Amino acid sequence: MVLSDMAARRAKATGKAYALYDTLGLSLAVTVSGGKSWHFRYYWLNKRKRMSFGTYPEVSLLEARALRDEARTLVAKGINPHAHRKQKRSVAKLAGENTFEAVYKKWFAHRELSLKKGRQCTVSVLPRIFDKDVLPVLGKRTIYEIKRADLLEVIARIERRKALSVAEKVRTWFNQLFRYALVAVPGLEQNPASDLDVVAVPLPPVNHKTCISASFRRTCHWASWANAWSPLAWRSCAPCGPIPNSSISRWKVPEGKSPSCDPGTREVRSEQVGATWDSEQAEGCSLQGTVSDEIIYRFSCCRQRE
Repeated sequence: MVLSDMAARRAKATGKAYALYDTLGLSLAVTVSGGKSWHFRYYWLNKRKRMSFGTYPEVSLLEARALRDEARTLVAKGINPHAHRKQKRSVAKLAGENTFEAVYKKWFAHRELSLKKGRQCTVSVLPRIFDKDVLPVLGKRTIYEIKRADLLEVIARIERRKALSVAEKVRTWFNQLFRYALVAVPGLEQNPASDLDVVAVPLPPVNHKTCISASFRRTCHWASWANAWSPLAWRSCAPCGPIPNSSISRWKVPEGKSPSCDPGTREVRSEQVGATWDSEQAEGCSLQGTVSDEIIYRFSCCRQRE
C-alpha cells in the first residue's frame, strides 16, 4: 500500500516501535517516543542493507521518494548507495579543508625549508606576488574545482600589465604547487598547471651589453665606491681616447704621486683634503680631478696583458 503524507503526519507513538511502508523499499520508522525517520532497504551482495534518509517532517514524503529512486539507480549500476554517500560526505569535508590558500600555505612551508632567506629571494618575493595577484582570486576556492582556465586567467591579468617575468614565475610556482598537491591532498587526480607555458606571452629579447673588443680591453678601467656620488673627475686613455660613461667621483691619490696602471686592483689614499692633481704619468692614461673627502678608493686596470 502506498504511504500518504496524511498517514505520515498522523502516525503517533504506540508504546513500541513500528514502521509505515511505502513502495520499493521505502518506509517511515516510528520510535517508541514518537520520532519519525525515513529508511530505505535494499540488497547488496546478497545481504539486506538499510540506510536512512533523514527525519520527518524535515524530509517530506516526496523528497524521501526522490532519494530512494537515486539509491535504486546506484544499486542498478553496481554502486553501494551507502558507501557512495559516505564518499560524497568525505569529499565535501576535504573540499572545505583544502582550499587553494590552505594548500598554498602547506606547500610554501615545505618549500621554505630549502630556500635561502633575503629581501629579493624566493622566500620573500613569492608571498608578495601571491598575496597581490593569486590569493584574492583563487584563495577561497577549493583546490578540487580549480581548472586550467582559472590559472590562465590569473596569469593573463599579470601579462596585461606587462609584468611578463612575474607571469613566468607564477606559471612555474603553479606547477610546483599542484605537483605537491597531487601527493599531499587526498582525492586530487590531475595537475591543471601543466603545460601553461605553451600559451605564454614570450619575454622580450634581452639587450646584452656590447662585447668589449681587444682594443677596448687595452683601456684602463677604474671603479670607485664609498661616498663617491658627485662626478668630479673624468678619465680617458691616450691609446684609445675617451671612455664612454666614464665619470668617476672624488678621486684621491697620495700627494705628488699618480696611480699605477698595472693590471690588478690597488688601494690609494689621500690625507690632504682639497688637493688637486693632474697626472699624465700613469703609463699613457690621463686622469684629472679634485680631492674632496678622505675616502679610500679601489681601482682596477683591465689592460690586456701582452
